[in-house]
Amino acid sequence: VRLCRATLTIGLFLGLAIAPKPMTAQDNTSSLLEVGQMAPDFALPGATRYGTLKEPVRLS
Repeated sequence: VRLCRATLTIGLFLGLAIAPKPMTAQDNTSSLLEVGQMAPDFALPGATRYGTLKEPVRLS
């Protein structure tokens, strides 16, 4: 009987330790742009099937 109680107790504690944690609500402080606002200018390294480009590609 002791072995069954010990096994049950250990199983209960392991089950609680592995159980998923409750989720929290998302934070509303977003870095998204407002509608109609100008997007920032940025550049990306470009590539073709022949290799990478010397100059970055600007999306402006």
